[in-house]
Amino acid sequence: MNQSKHSGTREGRISEALKGVAVKKKRPKGGGRLVADGGGLYCRIARGGTRTWVLLYHLAGKRREMGLGSVERYTVTEARDMARTYRKLVDQQIDPITYRDSERAANLAKYRPRPTFAEVTRAYIAAHGTEWTEDHRKQWTSTLAKYCKPINAMDVNLIGKADLVPILEPLRVSIPTTARKLRGRIEAVLTWAGARDDRLQPNDADMWSQIDASLPKRSKRAAKVRNHPAVPFAQIADVMRQIRETPRATEPVKLLAQWIALTACRTKEARHATWSEIDLKARTWSIPDEKMKAGRAHRVALSDEALAVLKRAKQISGESPLLFPIGKRGKMIAADTVLAMHHRIGYDFTVHGYRSAFRDWAYERTEYPRELIEQCIAHSVGDATELAYKRGDALDRRRALMNDWGKYCQSDQIHDERPKVEQPKVEQSEEERLISAGMHPSAAKLLAKIKRRHAREERKAAKATKAAS
Repeated sequence: MNQSKHSGTREGRISEALKGVAVKKKRPKGGGRLVADGGGLYCRIARGGTRTWVLLYHLAGKRREMGLGSVERYTVTEARDMARTYRKLVDQQIDPITYRDSERAANLAKYRPRPTFAEVTRAYIAAHGTEWTEDHRKQWTSTLAKYCKPINAMDVNLIGKADLVPILEPLRVSIPTTARKLRGRIEAVLTWAGARDDRLQPNDADMWSQIDASLPKRSKRAAKVRNHPAVPFAQIADVMRQIRETPRATEPVKLLAQWIALTACRTKEARHATWSEIDLKARTWSIPDEKMKAGRAHRVALSDEALAVLKRAKQISGESPLLFPIGKRGKMIAADTVLAMHHRIGYDFTVHGYRSAFRDWAYERTEYPRELIEQCIAHSVGDATELAYKRGDALDRRRALMNDWGKYCQSDQIHDERPKVEQPKVEQSEEERLISAGMHPSAAKLLAKIKRRHAREERKAAKATKAAS
């Protein structure tokens, strides 16, 4: 009686069609149909018998149908809850389909597999490294690989201040400059990861503020800039003479040292210099931008003294494209070879110190303008706007300055009261001989040590044989 009374009402349809088992047993009629629950919720019964929950609604004058899932997965109660939630969005003029899709996309982005810090670092360097010099790219790669070992294998999205402070804190005390550079590089990599949704941390700025506050402050003594030890310019002629006369270095190494001093260039630029960059007729050395620290091409005016070095270098360079090759294979001289030669003849200044000597001499002993002096050592003078209007490189004006410097370097007189130090005539050690032949100083030291050990073992064996006989 009660069933027949309610069979045509909404409650009757619910009891017959939308209550769990009843819905599953309901057979579709014809080509499929919708069974209404009310409030826009329906059970769609397809031709093949598949049953799904759908929500019908109108928004902006259009009727839309939103699938809520299968009857097998969601109960009537769960379907009604979902429909109620989405109807509230419609009341606020929010399309529930668009809202659900954006939620799904956000969840996928949040929980998808993330790259590690090492993988993001490689991608960052690959993207930005084309604008860097080779040395800068190597520094980025080596510092992040060396100091970031604790986080290199970590999910980049999970890295926090508790992971970064133990890396930066000891460096801040021992090598603060490296700590400063490393902190900036880590921040750049994490920011880049955030821009690609690989890192979903909205408060990275706060994190870095807290990290900076927790790190020990640099003392004024630690923050003091330490310049490269430089040869006093008054002694440059004496140094050049001793380099020419020393027996403790090969000819290419001595010529390279003189070339660096006479051109006031960087060691790398001189070591990588090729004959194709030299114009003997124009008396210039054109260094391409990829070899320059600042990434800008630079022309060096060559003095008579620099040309004399080139003439001697041409006699011994053979077919090598390098100005100063070493060994039978014409290999490039190692980075520390010239520095090691200076130490062997009794000087503790760096090779880079020649640039400082040139600069000090030009400021203190000449009347050339500051801009011209800085141009000679490839330094930029002025702001970006001023530099944009400077199209020339003042080569002819710089030539006079470089000629004066060449004469000063090669003059016979000593420019201070220090007496000449006669170079001791000592035989080269095995280590020195290997370095002079172009081997890297650390490798030469190791090989010489091995040879000395073998020699000791041979002497012991010979002594034991003699005693046994």
